[in-house]
Amino acid sequence: MITIAVLSDTHLSTTHESISLWINRIEQVDYIIHAGDFVGLEVIPVLERAAILIAVRGNNDAACFDDLLPLKKKVVIEDYHIGICHGHGSGKNTLERAYTAFCNEKVDIIIYGHSHQPSICTKNKILMLNPGSPFYKRKERWFSYIVLKLSTQGISAELRLTEKAELPTR
Repeated sequence: MITIAVLSDTHLSTTHESISLWINRIEQVDYIIHAGDFVGLEVIPVLERAAILIAVRGNNDAACFDDLLPLKKKVVIEDYHIGICHGHGSGKNTLERAYTAFCNEKVDIIIYGHSHQPSICTKNKILMLNPGSPFYKRKERWFSYIVLKLSTQGISAELRLTEKAELPTR
């Protein structure tokens, strides 16, 4: 079984100790998938030390991310085809933009962010995952991320909610 921490919209501009505290709080994972809006490049090596990092850039990631991370990515883990994008853009809602980004590709799961609204649902037999944000919840009640478990027997996706982040609220 492969365990993946799914997150997005960390919006950390520096290597704040909060990212390390968050990593220490979550269960052991094989991968971390980040759906964009890191904001600070310093967050990337911290996540890479914890697990294999798979990531895309978001609309709040500066130009310095352009050569480092793609806008969308497709990976295969445990024979599941996973599409990852941030979900920003114009027209439609965030879920629809993420779905449309992979409409001509074979995917089992689409991971996206941008809205800061956590969600686990399906659309046309594709599992759609938006982890919300572990540090910047906006108007949501909880800080959040998703633990995704993949095996040959199936998929488990669990939304993890916390009342407070390890980072001072904005």
